[in-house]
Amino acid sequence: MKRKLVAVLILISSIPLLITTIFSYQLFTKYLEADFRDLSFKKAETIQMQVDNYISMHMDVLKLLAQNPTIQNFEIANSKVILERAAQNYPNFKPIAVDNNTGWQVVKSDATKLIEVTDRRFYREVLQGA
Repeated sequence: MKRKLVAVLILISSIPLLITTIFSYQLFTKYLEADFRDLSFKKAETIQMQVDNYISMHMDVLKLLAQNPTIQNFEIANSKVILERAAQNYPNFKPIAVDNNTGWQVVKSDATKLIEVTDRRFYREVLQGA
């Protein structure tokens, strides 16, 4: 009889503890998830801004190179010097190549072989004006 009474008392006293534990757990995880979500969004925004800046900077370099009369006139020797300097200033931007309207590279910033790029998507998009 004593054992049954002790078991009933333990059960009755553990129910509020169990309810409090479940409530606290749910409340705590809710706040943790919200904090984690906020931190993740802030981190994603920061990374997006860094990527946008990186792309913008490199697009500006490409636009400047494309507007250079030496490169526009396909002056190979002088263009190579310009491309080599640009590649030195932007080491993540190698190689830089100039293509003609038939799809062949005519000059590159490095010593790798000149290739045909007509089968590449970016070349076809440029010809279509995309």
